[in-house]
Amino acid sequence: MAKFPRTEAEIMALAQAVIAGLTANTTVYPSPPLTTEELTANANNFIASQKAAIAAATAAKEATVAKKEALETLTDSLKRVLRYAENTVGDSNEKLELLGWGARSRPSSQDVPGQVRGLEIVDRGPGWISLDWNAPSEGGTVKAYKVQRRITAEEDEPVDVGTVLESQIALVNQPREKELIYQAIAINKAGEGIPSNIVTVTL
Repeated sequence: MAKFPRTEAEIMALAQAVIAGLTANTTVYPSPPLTTEELTANANNFIASQKAAIAAATAAKEATVAKKEALETLTDSLKRVLRYAENTVGDSNEKLELLGWGARSRPSSQDVPGQVRGLEIVDRGPGWISLDWNAPSEGGTVKAYKVQRRITAEEDEPVDVGTVLESQIALVNQPREKELIYQAIAINKAGEGIPSNIVTVTL
């Protein structure tokens, strides 16, 4: 069951597989929407931005923005190529696997989503935090995600602090100098999935 990866490492691994697959299989994929040179440039741009984000500790926020933009560009490029591949070879797993991909499955939207996986802190600063997570590996189709927060010393139950369509969120105006606990939940018309793992932080 092929699902587009969420983490940077997984996206880079898929990018390398797609580039290698396109290079080695020009007869199967003769006219992709982006050339391998363009995909390689996008991947290299992301790698450079990633290194800049790590090295530039004094400018972490600016570097993270650049890294995010580069990752979004790479993600969009890969999705365009994979859509082209699916349209070209249909549901042929054998041919899609040449690009490190596979035929899509279509879970029923009538089922409650599964548990959100791998919630992690991407970046943070005074009064703000960026979170990222992976979609559930089972259950119904996810329509949105909600993020909840609990102030450890003041609240017994988590409260909703944001709802998004993608598996990432940036929260601002968060309490400072207090221990905070965050979790993410997948939702659809059928209900809510099991909350993700929690992350604890003081901003």
